[in-house]
Amino acid sequence: MRSQALLNESVAATHLGYTFSAPLISRGFTNLADLAKLPIPFQSTGVLTTRHFMSASPEVVEGVLRGIVDSLQFIAQPENKPAVLKSLMKGLRLQKVEQAVEGYDTLAGIYERKIYPRADGVRNVIRLLGMSNEKIRKLKAEDLVDDRFVRKLEKEGRF
Repeated sequence: MRSQALLNESVAATHLGYTFSAPLISRGFTNLADLAKLPIPFQSTGVLTTRHFMSASPEVVEGVLRGIVDSLQFIAQPENKPAVLKSLMKGLRLQKVEQAVEGYDTLAGIYERKIYPRADGVRNVIRLLGMSNEKIRKLKAEDLVDDRFVRKLEKEGRF
């Protein structure tokens, strides 16, 4: 786990989600940057698959994306907070409810209901990783991003 590596000084820095970074910050570690608050297009979280799978199983792809949209709507409802906290504690193996609350409180700022992939964010990832990898440098973001399933969900009024 990256937070343990930071605590053990196995690494000098790492990327952590809010739930795992909060306890480290309270122990004196410094947050170098909050990527969700920076005006930098970045695609750090996504649902990935092959074009072959999308063609062969479009109903599975659509079902997974529909489930993500439904879960984001569930999380956003204040009356569901106790269930979400319980799920965070269990899924992330958190010892203190305060850690789950900190994670919950940041969810609204980092997850959008419109789950469109960001070509501009993918371009930035290609630019950064392409510095050391020629194969990545040759990629085009527009060839990697497919938003047709998300567009369909939006037309249905899912978000």
